[in-house]
Amino acid sequence: MLSFIAATSMTAILAGAPEPAAQRPTDLPSVTISVHTAPAISPVIIDRTLEEASAIWRPTGVTFKWQKAAPVQAEANPPRPTRPRVLIDDKRGTPRGAASPMGWVNFVGDEPDGDIHISHANAERFVLTVGGIDGSARRMTPAERFLLVGRTLGRALAHEIGHYLLKSREHTSNGLMKGRRTIQEFIDNERRGFEIDTTQRAAIVRRIRELTTI
Repeated sequence: MLSFIAATSMTAILAGAPEPAAQRPTDLPSVTISVHTAPAISPVIIDRTLEEASAIWRPTGVTFKWQKAAPVQAEANPPRPTRPRVLIDDKRGTPRGAASPMGWVNFVGDEPDGDIHISHANAERFVLTVGGIDGSARRMTPAERFLLVGRTLGRALAHEIGHYLLKSREHTSNGLMKGRRTIQEFIDNERRGFEIDTTQRAAIVRRIRELTTI
């Protein structure tokens, strides 16, 4: 079953809010994640994606060590030691109604299979549809497109990492694990609405300790 985060409509850009204060377990180790990308995707977009995902998780004390692989066609069944891994490519996933997934994690029984899928194609289509923050699609510069696509992908990635670390397909009505979002929530300058609550943080800390002691 696919777990996804989708952009479905245009609404007002969310009001700004400062990044919440960090609540860091002092001895929590970094999570190592390999990153595999399609050759046609700009490295600038990839860097912005990883930076955005890291920024969303940083207030919880969770940090990542990204291991970027050479941009090649990803193998269908990678060896288990490469997992967890992020796959950023132009696959579009399985739509639900009018919603297109920005990302998804597949589960085997109650366990995520270790691959975190992120759709560059869907993110770029939505960013071009909304035309940037001021709606001027025809005047969007490459730098602005890279910024907004990277921001969108990074927020989708942060969400999907949540599915992986929580070992859960479930969505919430608010916060990082909210299941459906508008494009404005993805591209807004602020990160309001992407917080991780105390219960989720405790479960994630336990999961990270499990992962790093295997």
